[in-house]
Amino acid sequence: MNLLQKARILTIDDERLVCQSIKVRLRMAGFFKVESHTDPTTAMDKVSTYMPDVILLDIMMPEVSGLELLPKLVGLESAPAVIMLSAADMETKYQSLELGAADFINKPIDSKELVVRVKNVLRQHLGDVENVNSQPELT
Repeated sequence: MNLLQKARILTIDDERLVCQSIKVRLRMAGFFKVESHTDPTTAMDKVSTYMPDVILLDIMMPEVSGLELLPKLVGLESAPAVIMLSAADMETKYQSLELGAADFINKPIDSKELVVRVKNVLRQHLGDVENVNSQPELT
């Protein structure tokens, strides 16, 4: 089993359609273990049970923002890499990166960019990513 098949990816976004779209796009690219969570108030519970390698975290959510969750996520003992999702301004991007985000993807999300950025973050986060680039391309 290669890295794409083993890597656990979790999307935390209050919009179900965004979560479903990301799941479909990543599965088409060869990722097997892709889950989503739409309630930011219980997101930390989901993270502790699923133990993702990468989290795709929306910034603008009701009750608890992605910027509030980010320090908690990067502070975990076996912290996942976090990619922030938003149509945010540059200041919010800088703040996300300063708080420990590994990368940033603007909404609306481009399929090819999503796959490339997730692969790059996995490469950086998990080190040896043998066969990452030999997976199917999205068309």
